[in-house]
Amino acid sequence: MIGTAAERPALWRDPGPIHTLDLAGGPGGAQNAPKGPFTFEKEVSEGITPKVVVVDSAGKKWMVKFGDEAKSETFASRIAWAAGYPVRASYFVPEGRIEKATSLKRAGNFIDGNGTFRTARFQKFDDDSFRQVPGGKLDLRDKGANLNHLNGLKLALLLVSNWDVKAANTAVFDIGGQSYATVADWGASLGDPGSPDPAARKWNCQAFTARTQNWIEAVENGYIQFNYDQYAARNVGAVSDNIRVEDARWFLQRMSQLSDAQLRAALTASGATSEEASCFTSAIRKRLDMLQAAVSGGGNSGSVRTRTVTKTTTTVKEATEAERK
Repeated sequence: MIGTAAERPALWRDPGPIHTLDLAGGPGGAQNAPKGPFTFEKEVSEGITPKVVVVDSAGKKWMVKFGDEAKSETFASRIAWAAGYPVRASYFVPEGRIEKATSLKRAGNFIDGNGTFRTARFQKFDDDSFRQVPGGKLDLRDKGANLNHLNGLKLALLLVSNWDVKAANTAVFDIGGQSYATVADWGASLGDPGSPDPAARKWNCQAFTARTQNWIEAVENGYIQFNYDQYAARNVGAVSDNIRVEDARWFLQRMSQLSDAQLRAALTASGATSEEASCFTSAIRKRLDMLQAAVSGGGNSGSVRTRTVTKTTTTVKEATEAERK
């Protein structure tokens, strides 16, 4: 994300009044959800998450991801979209059948001999109206960016506890002739980002709720201090530092209007059980309320609470896998 102000990609776009958004359908809309049966095109070898490319019965092409990010990415990307940040249209598909899926490698653990699969994220391939710009990346420390928009994106990442923020997971998209720099992969979300346990870092409401209790540490000199760390310590400061009270106020102008019914609808569409939907809705609402309290308390009020953060030593294997994701 470089160049003059005229060349710099935008960060934020207005998707419309937040109370009118269909979070169950997401940015693609329920009418454009993938329609089975699906036909296998190829298996994707890049990264550590098993993926295949399929074509649905309507002739649309999809990147299908299996594993522990299917639910979290579907939901977290809807939160980003509601906040005003461009994302690819993604849908959670609980089960289905992929025809001609043969000679599979990693994906063979998720697609049986009859082509039946369970628990998958379908992401729509780009087209002329929404396409990735080769080589484009988001700069979380861009000093020339609109700070409300940049820090609002960081607040969206913090709201869902995304911990895998790296250049490879960002992109620049051309949307109707306008370029936007944004986060392209929201899968590593909805857990405890600093946990040494991989199962606690994604789609784990117990861990997510536990971290919610002290999500905000303090407000000092007009800046909000977040209790945010990561097991791999990747871009922690770039995500959580230098977020102003006024940025949170701007963010809340939209996000405080997000209803519990919308959150539940998005969670259910992302594969959440009734219990999970209630749990995540409660925790996200508490985070929004905590952010509102920080804004209402004023820029210089409150004393700083100190804490000791013990960084978990990441194994070579974990670090390698995280970087390859």
